[in-house]
Amino acid sequence: MSSFPVRTFAVASLIVAILAAAGCGDRRRSVGGGGASPEGPVVKESVFDVEGMTCGHCEQAIQSTVGAIEGVETVEASHTEKKTVVRYDAARVKPEAITAAIEKLGYTARLRSGS
Repeated sequence: MSSFPVRTFAVASLIVAILAAAGCGDRRRSVGGGGASPEGPVVKESVFDVEGMTCGHCEQAIQSTVGAIEGVETVEASHTEKKTVVRYDAARVKPEAITAAIEKLGYTARLRSGS
């Protein structure tokens, strides 16, 4: 058996490692889609009306889930005000991704007009 395939695999693995270290190659996209803006972050704050929250645990669930989205800076959920305020990089995450994450938890979410 020839050692050519083994050497080829080793060289290919080395190239992939070098490219990965240099920041090239296949990169995962954030949950919200998009990518970092060449000009830097486009910070936006949006208010989402959320139905179904009944307590502090509901607030925590939303804050943890939405806060885990790449590009989200801060999340404040209030069950008494039935809203969630999210500060995020609009170049990296879209409001639809935030709404989807909240709805995946079982709540109804809608981006407030003018947000």
